[in-house]
Amino acid sequence: MKSIRLTNDLDTTSKSPSVNPSSSPTSAGQNRDTGNDMVSPNGTQGTMKQSNATRPDFDTLDKKGKGSLSAADIKGNQWLSKNFSRCDSNHDGTLSREEYNNCH
Repeated sequence: MKSIRLTNDLDTTSKSPSVNPSSSPTSAGQNRDTGNDMVSPNGTQGTMKQSNATRPDFDTLDKKGKGSLSAADIKGNQWLSKNFSRCDSNHDGTLSREEYNNCH
């Protein structure tokens, strides 16, 4: 019976690539671009909050002055677009000022 010798030919002399901390995303905390609460456990409904710094005023989104927001009105807001159906508490396809203010 022949014996087989296995060798590990990994190059362990190279260094990890350098990372520029200013361009690297944070691993935990608030994602200010999307308003996502990245600290809360996944699947915990109602804990995803949008930072006030990234949350535009209702009147800014309601450019036509209708008093409600449609999915088309908020398409530029990633967080609100993703959570539109959850925020539309009466499921009429629009967000009233009250629904918008209560949606966090």
